[in-house]
Amino acid sequence: MRNWFTQNLMAQLAILVFVTALPQYWLKFSGGVELSEKSAYITEQLLSSPALLGDILQYIAVQIGALVALVIFIWLLTRACSYCFHVVRSHERFVGFLLYFCVAMLIFTENAVRFPSSTYAYILTDTYGTEVALMLRNILLFAFAVLLVALVTTVAKRALGNLALRSARTVGGGVVALLVLLMTMGIPATSAIYSSRDVRYDTDRPNIFIIGIDSVSSLHVTRDGEQMPFITNFLKQASYFDHALTPLARTFPAWTTILTGDHPKSHGARFNLYDFNRIKLSHTLPKVLQANGYTTVFAMDERRFSNIDESYGFDHTIGPKVGAADFLLPTLSDMPVTNLLVDSPLGYWLFPQLTLNAAAYTTYEPDRFVDYMLDQLKSFGPEPKFVASHFCLAHFPFQWRDHQRYRSRVDTASDAPNALARRHAAALLRVDEQVKSYIEGLADQGLLENAIVVFLSDHGEGTGDDGDLNLREERYAGRSSEKHTAISAWIHNTQQGHGANTLNAAQYRSILAIRTFGLEGNASVAQTVHTPVSLMDVMPTLLDLMDISPSNAMDGLSLANIVREKNSTSAPASRSLFLETGVEFSAVLDLSNFDPARLLAESISYYEVVPASGRLQLKPEKTQKLIKYKQRSIIRGHWQLTLLTNQGKFIQPVLVNLDTKSWTYDFESPLAQQAPLAALRGELIGFYGDEIDTENICDSRATLDLPCLFPVVNPTLSDSS
Repeated sequence: MRNWFTQNLMAQLAILVFVTALPQYWLKFSGGVELSEKSAYITEQLLSSPALLGDILQYIAVQIGALVALVIFIWLLTRACSYCFHVVRSHERFVGFLLYFCVAMLIFTENAVRFPSSTYAYILTDTYGTEVALMLRNILLFAFAVLLVALVTTVAKRALGNLALRSARTVGGGVVALLVLLMTMGIPATSAIYSSRDVRYDTDRPNIFIIGIDSVSSLHVTRDGEQMPFITNFLKQASYFDHALTPLARTFPAWTTILTGDHPKSHGARFNLYDFNRIKLSHTLPKVLQANGYTTVFAMDERRFSNIDESYGFDHTIGPKVGAADFLLPTLSDMPVTNLLVDSPLGYWLFPQLTLNAAAYTTYEPDRFVDYMLDQLKSFGPEPKFVASHFCLAHFPFQWRDHQRYRSRVDTASDAPNALARRHAAALLRVDEQVKSYIEGLADQGLLENAIVVFLSDHGEGTGDDGDLNLREERYAGRSSEKHTAISAWIHNTQQGHGANTLNAAQYRSILAIRTFGLEGNASVAQTVHTPVSLMDVMPTLLDLMDISPSNAMDGLSLANIVREKNSTSAPASRSLFLETGVEFSAVLDLSNFDPARLLAESISYYEVVPASGRLQLKPEKTQKLIKYKQRSIIRGHWQLTLLTNQGKFIQPVLVNLDTKSWTYDFESPLAQQAPLAALRGELIGFYGDEIDTENICDSRATLDLPCLFPVVNPTLSDSS
């Protein structure tokens, strides 16, 4: 055995490759996410779900296959060098090790050049700089090009004689040119999969495009408009509702609201990763449009928390493969060989959870997702299309393949109040370019000749700016108690992220704009509308613009008349809009010190893997507990009444005047006397019913010495009472 090993170059190279690969896997499994603490739970989930186990085994098999292929490539290259250059047997081993070292260095430098966010890029770029990595990559490429030309020429000369020398050089040069092109530029996966072809589209009925962006508020448009020049200009040419609200500032509930026209309390999706069997999906927008002859498409570049699929009525879905493996693999996959394979034409088949996935931010290229969508749309035929797309680049952690380049632009130009806000502003720069490419691509394909475009965000994003708060310390109106300190501290602890605080305008104010192209008689008017509206209004508005009668009542209202008429008087009368929070995990309240291990430890017991599909979903038995933790608000006119919660530990009513930003929890104060408290109270309790524990609200520990708002006799009490 010893003699075989010492004489077998391929065996030695195999051992060398696997040994040098071990530190990469050790780093991923031992750092960042501490899997060991929950290893028993994770093992149980893996073994109970064949789909999840299959995804993990496929990933492992591809990794091993790539390393085996690397060993074979180096061995073949070594044998070719020995044959062509007459290397004696005793020196072949040295040539093999030298080639392995050069190939490994080429892989690491190529990774550093292509993927500057990679952990393994920092080894080179932090120590020697990006320019050194690029120079070393180019030197190695040139060396391999020379070697390849020499090998091809020598083989051709021996096989065909001197007459074939010129042809051999031509062939060798062509192969080298192709190799250099592949390694320096890469081939977009879409270019290798789908050929561009002209399609004659049906223009009798309008195409409908809902273009969504994640974690951007109308406040960001006002404050960071210079970071979004294309989007800002688009809004100026549309009917833009600058006071649009999301009923729940989390992606999955918000998009379910958009696609059903209902509040989460009505459609049932109260949390991300909610069980589809508990959601009312019988009358969704894509199903209605399907029945009217539309091809329906949903595209999203990060699907971990929003598993929207064909069950909503979509004929096609575009994006990374959905499943619990999507939570593990993007964290573990940042390795040079893997990164280069993901970026190759085979990436979509080899790594379906990583390709086109913004969560795998090391390799995520925003333009590639757009190109893939546009190429896919060409293959879906001439029928009118309903395409709902969502771009997640502006979602935390605000990272992608070359995010440093955009952050450097913002760091020198932005007056953002903190580092988190500057990172978000850099993401706005890039998502603006992404949306521009997408809309221009739709126009180039002729899909906007007759179309309705709804541009929106699922929710906003709190970045710690005190100006986003509706509760400012200096604007408190009423008597104070020790409760005042507790409320102020909690409000400031929930300034970041989204879905954590309904009193943070940056989290619950969304973008909503509607613009038509080529619609005679239904053309949109360029205007800014200040009327408070909701994402619930998207579906009824679209059906109204298309003269399709809904088959069921919806919570949302049609805004079609406002869209058609400038300065319309048909704006919805003062209506009550209800807001609520999502799951509260303390690990995500401070994004500037975010720790994935802490979030995993805090949240993992709330979720389970569905065995058949391999998807992660919220455990049904946890739902009622989490619903009690929800903060709830009602907004009517310029008043907001909110029931504050803190992990279910206390509940406190708070009243806010949204115009003056004055607020109070003293309901005998002059401010409270001006508000329609009885109506607000009655509607809030009437809407949420038994979910609101009025006895707990009036507990003396919650209100201290201040009068209680909720000793309710008749929950439909009028304003005059």
